[in-house]
Amino acid sequence: MKTPTCKRRFRNCGDFGLCINIGDKGYVLAEDFNTFQSIFLYGIKGVGKIGKMFKTDCIEMSEGNFYDIRDYKDDDVIFKSSEDFYLIGFNNINGDSWEARLIEPDETKLDLRKIYDKPDPVDSRCFLICFDGNPKVNGKELKRFDYSEVKYPKDYNIDLNGGALGFFIKTS
Repeated sequence: MKTPTCKRRFRNCGDFGLCINIGDKGYVLAEDFNTFQSIFLYGIKGVGKIGKMFKTDCIEMSEGNFYDIRDYKDDDVIFKSSEDFYLIGFNNINGDSWEARLIEPDETKLDLRKIYDKPDPVDSRCFLICFDGNPKVNGKELKRFDYSEVKYPKDYNIDLNGGALGFFIKTS
């Protein structure tokens, strides 16, 4: 029987990092709280479970879904795959505060006014990250791991084109 393995890569994007994990069914990953920096996860392929070590609750992960795991940041974490998998983690490498979500399939325009048009000025930076497929932003086709800062008041037309695009707001 072959021992499950995982290829891991990290991309430093300045304000954040992308942690890529591509592995075999049955692979187990354990990281202590000092090493584990992912605060959001996107499952491209496969399923598995992630949880805080020695706790009973866990998240059943599946492909095509986005997970907010910010409350894992001060805990040792364990992941076990039940299929071959491909995960992308959004890492908080500078200790900043972040909000994030996936762009919805019916969302054709990114409206930054909801964030910036407030009585008190907002000092946030926003990013789009391509997780899968070839979405288009203002006609430019993206590929996996492409990212770009989006700035107010510019409008952003979006065509997911069957792909997955994350929207991230650095709030501090």
